[in-house]
Amino acid sequence: TDEHVVPADSRIAKEVEAIGQFAEVSLGLYDCKWIWGTFEPESGKRERRMDWLTMAGGPLEGYEALRDSELLEVIRGRVADYQVILTRRITEYDDEMTVGNNEKGKMKADMVEGRQERAKSSRSRRKVQLALACSGTSSLQSGILDLNALQARYRPLVPSQNADISKAKRKRGIGEKSLSNGHRNARVHAGFWRLYTGVRREALDALGKHIETTRKNRHAASSHEDAGLSEDDVEIITTGHSLGAAIATFLMAD
Repeated sequence: TDEHVVPADSRIAKEVEAIGQFAEVSLGLYDCKWIWGTFEPESGKRERRMDWLTMAGGPLEGYEALRDSELLEVIRGRVADYQVILTRRITEYDDEMTVGNNEKGKMKADMVEGRQERAKSSRSRRKVQLALACSGTSSLQSGILDLNALQARYRPLVPSQNADISKAKRKRGIGEKSLSNGHRNARVHAGFWRLYTGVRREALDALGKHIETTRKNRHAASSHEDAGLSEDDVEIITTGHSLGAAIATFLMAD
């Protein structure tokens, strides 16, 4: 019903649209290092290619989230040369998270027990958003794996395999036993799983490295963008289209 539709002009809808921009350009057929790279026009001064691609009349016109982002890593998996990209951008959030208004003007973000409104405040805060964007089907081999709908056993990453990620999980009370033994009956799409296991350790290692870099930079005077950000002001996003959505779901679970 209309009461369950998020208005197109709401904060949440705009943020989902922004995140979707990274899913679009993560396709394995695209050279993301070229897209985010620099070039030297006739003026002789090096410029960001992304600024040109997103300008009026450009192929990425209106893709403000891409324009304001930085490419950190391009990860290629061991299976089907599958591509995942890691990007970084600074976003601003209002403390009052208003979803938007429906025709009755009553639709707001539900908090504790579904109906408590978040405390209102005019203060905005900045977040560092690290996004892992996963490619959709972009090669014959990945297309063949798409068709392998047999079931494979789901094996979540054991914490010791990634120190940065495991530290965060332990802080939330998730132990090694629950991760390694808690999903014995879980089954997943075998083709998606094979692609994912070929890239997950590299992707999570890259994410862990840049989480640590962000934490260090927030205390450094030379990094004015990160200065003053708390540990809670680092936001992790996984996104992708089609096959990429499946890989992004596995990544978030790990």
